[in-house]
Amino acid sequence: MKKVLAEVPWEYGLYDYDGKLFLEVSCGSVAIFEVVIELNAEEKAAWEAKGVPGIMPLVEKVRGAPDRYTPRRTKLPD
Repeated sequence: MKKVLAEVPWEYGLYDYDGKLFLEVSCGSVAIFEVVIELNAEEKAAWEAKGVPGIMPLVEKVRGAPDRYTPRRTKLPD
């Protein structure tokens, strides 16, 4: 079951699916596309320790260089 942890429309969303955390980041300028990654242990710890400020550096990294996250890209679970 999806639980919304943090969300800013057209920017990012952080979702909990049965304990797995997924970050969806809006990227692009002329054409907007979404990059979804599952948070690793370090990223999850940053969220748990700091909340939104803990994940914002990752949001900015994904938005700034989405191609670097291609190996980690996934889809949100159904």
